[in-house]
Amino acid sequence: MTYADDLKKALDAHVQTSKLHYMDGWKREWYRSSWASNKGRPVALILHHTAGAATSSTNPNHAGNQHGANDGQIKYVNRHPSYNMPCSAFTLDRDGCIYVNAALPCYHAGEGSFRGTEWSSLGVPDDSANSYCLGVECVDKGQDKTFTDAMKESLRWLAEACAEASGWKDTSTLYLPRHKDWAPDRKVDIKYSNSEVQKWMEAGGMWDGKVPDIEGVFNAQNDSTLANPASYRLACRLVDLGFFSGTPVEGQQKYPAKGVANWQDAHGWKAYPAGAYSPDAHAGIFGS
Repeated sequence: MTYADDLKKALDAHVQTSKLHYMDGWKREWYRSSWASNKGRPVALILHHTAGAATSSTNPNHAGNQHGANDGQIKYVNRHPSYNMPCSAFTLDRDGCIYVNAALPCYHAGEGSFRGTEWSSLGVPDDSANSYCLGVECVDKGQDKTFTDAMKESLRWLAEACAEASGWKDTSTLYLPRHKDWAPDRKVDIKYSNSEVQKWMEAGGMWDGKVPDIEGVFNAQNDSTLANPASYRLACRLVDLGFFSGTPVEGQQKYPAKGVANWQDAHGWKAYPAGAYSPDAHAGIFGS
């Protein structure tokens, strides 16, 4: 099997089908027919931001975070007008959708070096990251820390898929350098620290992927003694998103008011009392 075949198999396994889009020509050769590493596989995934987006809001219901709102950015990354090729292997949109532009090397990293850093062990020669590393362009204005929850979750899925297809040991930040780790004198992306990225990689795993009935959530909210499957699934989802501390116990978990309030606060939601549930919160938390 080719690397493209292995990559598709891993992506299909790790990324939700509705969030995964393969662009025309993604398997074709651009400027190299293979990866330059000894094993013929990419050694890392470099994190970029586009420095352009329809919004900086992290509210999942904002118009700028809906599917199609950032099509201009997606088209630009897929075919850079100066090179007529992708300028990154992947594009990560604000709704969490992943666009696969290339399985083989393309221009994205530019001049730089990992010399003297923790990433020197990757064996990437100076100014050669394009031939050794995948890249993902995250749709973001890049002025502050404004990735959406959907982006963080999908980036974890993408990292897991790339690790599986490429033979990496794990999804630690050794395999996820930021663009500014490669070119600190000329690049600022991404705004998040490596430790913050690592937290995204370590999140996940509690929620079973099933969206609870909103009526069940309301029932638990209105009865502080009620522990039902809906409140358990809500708490698990909030754990995965980083807004609930502790470990929910099935059959014992009551309405997680504090976790909901933490989620509301992080997204600037003022329409409801702190911790109060709503259809908008339901859609935002579960991406439904």
